[in-house]
Amino acid sequence: MPDPISEITRFPESDPGPEPIHVGIACPTVYGVAIASLGYQLVHLIAQSQPGVVTHRIVLDKPDGKSYPTRTLEEKLDIKSLDAIFFSCSFENDYIHLVRMLDTAGIPVLRRDRGSLPLILIGGIAPTGNPEPLANIADAILIGAGEINVPAALDGIQDFIPLLRGARFKSGRDQLYELWDTKVGFYVPELWSDKKGDFKSQDGRKLGQVYVDALDDFPSYTPIISSHGVYGSKNLVEISRGCPAHCNFCMLSYVNRKGQERSVASILENARKFTLDEASIGLISSRVGDHPGIVDVVNTLADDGYDVSVSSLRVATSTDELLQALSRAGTKSVAFAPEHGSEKILKLINKQYAYEDVLGRINASFDVGINRIKLYFLTGFEEETDDDLSMMVDYIQALINDSGLMTRGGGEKLIIGLAPFVPKASTPFQRRPMQPERVLKSKIKAVTGPFKNAPRIEIETESPRSSILQGIFSVGNRELTKHLEFVSRTRGPVISSWDEAVGVAGDSPVRLLMESRTTGAVLPWSFIKR
Repeated sequence: MPDPISEITRFPESDPGPEPIHVGIACPTVYGVAIASLGYQLVHLIAQSQPGVVTHRIVLDKPDGKSYPTRTLEEKLDIKSLDAIFFSCSFENDYIHLVRMLDTAGIPVLRRDRGSLPLILIGGIAPTGNPEPLANIADAILIGAGEINVPAALDGIQDFIPLLRGARFKSGRDQLYELWDTKVGFYVPELWSDKKGDFKSQDGRKLGQVYVDALDDFPSYTPIISSHGVYGSKNLVEISRGCPAHCNFCMLSYVNRKGQERSVASILENARKFTLDEASIGLISSRVGDHPGIVDVVNTLADDGYDVSVSSLRVATSTDELLQALSRAGTKSVAFAPEHGSEKILKLINKQYAYEDVLGRINASFDVGINRIKLYFLTGFEEETDDDLSMMVDYIQALINDSGLMTRGGGEKLIIGLAPFVPKASTPFQRRPMQPERVLKSKIKAVTGPFKNAPRIEIETESPRSSILQGIFSVGNRELTKHLEFVSRTRGPVISSWDEAVGVAGDSPVRLLMESRTTGAVLPWSFIKR
């Protein structure tokens, strides 16, 4: 575990006061990944900025599935001595690490078994999509923007802390639940439960998701920089939120419907929080090239002397001017998402980029000195035939040939990323089944096999078993409680522990994923109003 003393921090001044509440900011992954998560870092920034709050980070010790912390990262406080723990979850498979972290710290995993602090709050894009797998674990699940939800949650805890810390914990918790339940974006599962812990509708009431009205009203930078992050010493800055593409499989367009852009002035202010010697800059958005000021932003930061990188680019909006600016700012790698080589599948998923447009962006990137290009592809659709897979192979081979990859002299490479389709909440594909592991393995092999030993080609694939586990949590319900309770007591590889849980608690979550969810069936997340 890296020593926090080697970190560089930029937190605004705050006053903890004489009797602060002590709050854990937890990320159920290892340090290097956590420090490179803008969502996790923003939760920390928001909480640490609140008067009367002292924050304490909690991350995994090692990625071995065996090493889980009992103490906080900085002060080495006993985790179970905290007043509350906020978990930031970007990925569904992190839920297994989350419950193991609770168990290792001596905190009962299930809410019904906890009779004292800490309170457990969970947020992030994964539970915002579908909170139900965690409903019997969390005291509250924050649906939507942390900029709004986290301060409101902390205010409530501070109001009731005299009761929560004393013999009247349960009375104080019940009153806090009632308060939280009045706020948009707060899912308090206890108030949506029957006596057995199953979901109970509140007379048809819809739970609202919370959004920010203006991104400029809130900071967006990583307050802690470390060379031990998976991206190195990089300050991540969100430049926009939401996505206009509405690909049928992707949740971002459907849970972040209010597409917003941060102003150029705000982007630059957040980007300059660290000096040139301290950090490079990563501009984060699902639609970087759509921002009307993006070229000016990149060129200005390049003029300042910063190295700048971006998250994946949309083919339709990655202009020559943007690619030239990125190259000037030191970018050596970009990513595009053609998704497939079959016109039939592209139409199915609502992503119809012309081959010529994708090739044009690859050539334009190579021509300005960006020499590593990652291309994201998807497989695992019911309608996908062997012919469709062959079309994907031919598509990739044509890009290799037509880009002149093998004869270029600048060390150019293509990285082919292939992942199985996973159904996500609130998308047009939310009722689709996943295909079995053997089918996914066969499809991945068919597409990647021809390029396995090709020069200048790298292959990155998502594990079908891991993707299936992700799908189980993506579309699952409270029946997963018993599986999570079981795996909380296990240690070792996540997948093998999950297999043990299925053997003990049953395979109904697997069957739910592999079968079509009919139009008339009520989905676990249907009570949320986006």
